[in-house]
Amino acid sequence: MVHTKAIDIYKAIGIALVVVGHVYQNQLSEVIYLFHMPMFFILSGYLFNPNYGLSEYINKKSLSLLIPYITFLLIFTTTLSLKPILHADFAGLIQLWVNAVKGGTYLTGLMTVFWFVTCLLATQSIFAALQKYLNPTALTAVMGLLLLIQYWINFTASSTASWWLGLNALTLSLPLFYLGFICRQKHIFDSAVVGYCVALLWMGLSVHLFIAPQWYQLDMKFAQINSISLVMLYAVSASLSIMFICQKLVQATGIARLLCPLGAASLTIMYLHQPFHFLTKHYLQQNLMIVSLIALLCPLGLHYLFTKKSLLSRCFLGRRVTA
Repeated sequence: MVHTKAIDIYKAIGIALVVVGHVYQNQLSEVIYLFHMPMFFILSGYLFNPNYGLSEYINKKSLSLLIPYITFLLIFTTTLSLKPILHADFAGLIQLWVNAVKGGTYLTGLMTVFWFVTCLLATQSIFAALQKYLNPTALTAVMGLLLLIQYWINFTASSTASWWLGLNALTLSLPLFYLGFICRQKHIFDSAVVGYCVALLWMGLSVHLFIAPQWYQLDMKFAQINSISLVMLYAVSASLSIMFICQKLVQATGIARLLCPLGAASLTIMYLHQPFHFLTKHYLQQNLMIVSLIALLCPLGLHYLFTKKSLLSRCFLGRRVTA
């Protein structure tokens, strides 16, 4: 079993990569995009508990994910509504709210990352149903079929279409979630040998990425992936390698104390980093590291405030304050 602190460190690294990927927008961000979102789907699969009843699991996940999603969606959309209202652009105002309802690829700018939450909830719910009603062989076959569908989509115009609620990414998110589930079932993270092999694979693919970057492109929001076998191998090897590293970092008490709070606040940071990113980047274009730190630490501070009040915790974190 992976230590709880290792999971928080893993989430901290993942959300830091999300922020850096959005702030820098260069070749570094293109590499980060190859694995930063797969990291979270793999982790979610690893944390999946098959002992819950299906309806209980879906209800639990729906409440914890949808309440903050709706809260932040309403706040951001209402704020963005001020501009079309002031310019008497009622068609633009209506379109803004229509896009908010549609979610997924229709959300951009401040809400560009919101697709992840609805896609994650759909992934968790669908996988829970499949795992309940299918035997392991059939479940594996379904995951393989999803990857074949994604392979087919790569050769059609469908990959550029707009989708509601981020559901277009299910062909990638479900197999990644399944892989995380298998890692827990097979105790993959307990094997140092597997860790070294996965790390070597990641390093080898990284060398190939440096030589032939045109083969490595992934945008999970739009389910765009050019070489599905290479990119999935890269995403998986990177994600698993980072988890093995995180298990070692648990022993480094100072690093754990620094990163664990970021991991615990990862979803809040995901929602709020873009406003701080946009506000500060205009004034600090030559100091992107400072922009990244502000986009990480300001949401972290707000997360801390949310944990202190029951109503804020329920609305923004999807949970009650525990005594």
